[in-house]
Amino acid sequence: MKKIKSIILVILLCALLTAGFSSCLISKIKFVSDGELIYEVVVTIDGMNCDAPVAPEKPGYTFICWKSSTAIERAGTNISILKSDTFYAVWEKSEIITEEPNGLFYRKIDGGYEIAAYLGWASSLTLPSDYNGEKLISIDKEAFLGSQLREIILPETITHIGESAFRRSRLLNIIIPDGVTKIADETFQFCYLLQSVFLPDGLTEIGSRAFGHCVSLWSITIPDGVTKIADETFRYCTELRQITLPKGLTEIGAYAFRECTSADSIDIPYGVYIKKRAFEMWKSNQTIYIHGKSYGSIFRFSGCKAKRVLIK
Repeated sequence: MKKIKSIILVILLCALLTAGFSSCLISKIKFVSDGELIYEVVVTIDGMNCDAPVAPEKPGYTFICWKSSTAIERAGTNISILKSDTFYAVWEKSEIITEEPNGLFYRKIDGGYEIAAYLGWASSLTLPSDYNGEKLISIDKEAFLGSQLREIILPETITHIGESAFRRSRLLNIIIPDGVTKIADETFQFCYLLQSVFLPDGLTEIGSRAFGHCVSLWSITIPDGVTKIADETFRYCTELRQITLPKGLTEIGAYAFRECTSADSIDIPYGVYIKKRAFEMWKSNQTIYIHGKSYGSIFRFSGCKAKRVLIK
């Protein structure tokens, strides 16, 4: 009987001690911004709540959230505290866009500025090489989408032109600066009046439908650095008469030259892989010269009536 009472007393003592210590256990929640502790809360560790502090401020940046190794919280969010933790401010660089009287919108980006949009009505435009003392290096996607421009002169500082940048514009011709290495997808698609394009020697990539439906384009010379012509790149360029392909070409995409029915001929370098229907709708009075063995999709010449001549 004494032994049982002793056990009961020990159990009761342990319970009392545990209850006493639990009220002393605490949890610290810290909020840090750019290495500076801006808010700290101390609570007992029994699941109490606290509010995340209001969003801090940082010039040129936008506050996104508070983030720890285990949780992400918005400013002002009620947080259930289960253990000590440190939350750090997450920032995103603010987008700074400036509008000019000529309808150009400039955006600050790493390394300089880019043209974010154009809402002017001019028929001719010359872009500056710098803005606010920094280089103009980029034209954003869709920046000149549907514009009435007939002529645009790009500075040599431009190194990037985004997708659909000039799509559906009324350009007659354009010279791409030497620093541009890629013509993105649909860059000039549906430019019905575009007659000529100068592509720089440093170009390495031309995207899908980049010149699709440019029905006035009559000549194209693709630089030696380009190894692949993407799907539908020159689809429905019905007035394209002169096509010069680079010797290092390795692939012609599906429908790449579909309905290019004005070209007398095309000279395909040795070892080029041809994807399906690349020359669909070519007529019997057109000629495709193929150096070496022709290979690729079994449908590579489907829908093509052009004469094929193998040159060994």
